[in-house]
Amino acid sequence: MKKILLLTFTATFMFLLNSTSTAAQDKKFEITGASYYSTGMFQSNVIGEVSLGYDVTKTVSLSLNGMTGNLYSSDKTWGASFEVGAKPKICERFFMIPSLEVGALGGMLNGTHYNIRAFAGLGVEARFMLYDNFFCGFESKFMSAGAGLETFLFGLKLGIKF
Repeated sequence: MKKILLLTFTATFMFLLNSTSTAAQDKKFEITGASYYSTGMFQSNVIGEVSLGYDVTKTVSLSLNGMTGNLYSSDKTWGASFEVGAKPKICERFFMIPSLEVGALGGMLNGTHYNIRAFAGLGVEARFMLYDNFFCGFESKFMSAGAGLETFLFGLKLGIKF
């Protein structure tokens, strides 16, 4: 099973590297990874996130996000969300992306264990296209899951479009 997953990952990565024949605006899907610093409700100050996104139009995108913290601890924190963003182009390779998200959180939040808790969030990302497929960015988010369960997240993102 590990060999099949490794071969699939390698083939997908090679396909993505060689698919530079179209411009980045023509590529609809993206995968991003982010690392955030949390100033509020999360037990861990470092939160990781993986996102799968789709560009509906050149200026509107949708994404599914999964986040977690404290992977090797008994007091894990987790979350999943659906996000809608606008992608206004500032200059040739630079985008400012405001977004709205809704989702669910669980685990240790403010020192208390929650099975599941709904949340809403606002964010803004400054994205720079390094190459046709690759981008990096800085993102800031505000997330609220109710009174006393708010946080600001600040972090770096890396991603690939295909």
